[in-house]
Amino acid sequence: MNGRELGEIIKTEYLKINDELIDILNKENDTSKLFEQINALKDKTIEKFVEYGKEREKLSEEEKNACNNVIVMMFSSMDMQKFNFIHGKVKEFWNTKIELSKLIQEFNIITQYCDFDLLKKQKPDEAKRLGL
Repeated sequence: MNGRELGEIIKTEYLKINDELIDILNKENDTSKLFEQINALKDKTIEKFVEYGKEREKLSEEEKNACNNVIVMMFSSMDMQKFNFIHGKVKEFWNTKIELSKLIQEFNIITQYCDFDLLKKQKPDEAKRLGL
């Protein structure tokens, strides 16, 4: 698998996860249940993305850059309606349920789990926890 192909897999998975997050936010009103369900989605996503990161580590620097380019382009072409919905939920919970708000916000950068160097820079404790 080359970098572009891996990037496309990560892109597809990220967009699917965003849809799952939106479904959870649309269906559940109990904030404690929301936190539980979103945290479970985060854990499942991290597990998948760490596996993608292991595949990315096998690539040359050029192929890693190709993978990154697909991911960057995904963010610049995201469905703004979906992005605004998620961002609206972050704002909605910011003053009353800050931990829930922060948890939702983490999905904006969850692709960092596919890039171990980035994860080590941005979340060194998390990288250490994952044994990276």
